[in-house]
Amino acid sequence: ARLRADGKPPVLRLFGRVGASSGADDLSPELLALGEPFHKQLGLAYDEALEKLDELERQMRVAQLQVERGAGRDVRAPTEAAPHPVSPATVVIDLKLSRRTVSTEAEVAALVDEIRETLMAEISAGKRVRLK
Repeated sequence: ARLRADGKPPVLRLFGRVGASSGADDLSPELLALGEPFHKQLGLAYDEALEKLDELERQMRVAQLQVERGAGRDVRAPTEAAPHPVSPATVVIDLKLSRRTVSTEAEVAALVDEIRETLMAEISAGKRVRLK
């Protein structure tokens, strides 16, 4: 789904708050001192923007269903083929794959099985998954 123009400002505004700050006494702050807070703020703004996008998408889908129902279209109850007429809730999952090592085909298979199990538990519960 595409974000309508009226939904862009609240999402993009989150990134406008991101910036490095230094005190009045910092004549020449170290680059790391400027960069670390900026990257952290940017990451937080990105996560918040994704949450806002998810909510806007859900609102758009609800509005679309209301229009379809109002027009007399047959908007059926959830089925196995289409379990969620309204966009399902999105859960964020951190698979914690960073710095993890695998060295054999069996380890790769086990990892893939673990990921599949984790994701399918959420999807089977009717949720969308965003990977962190």
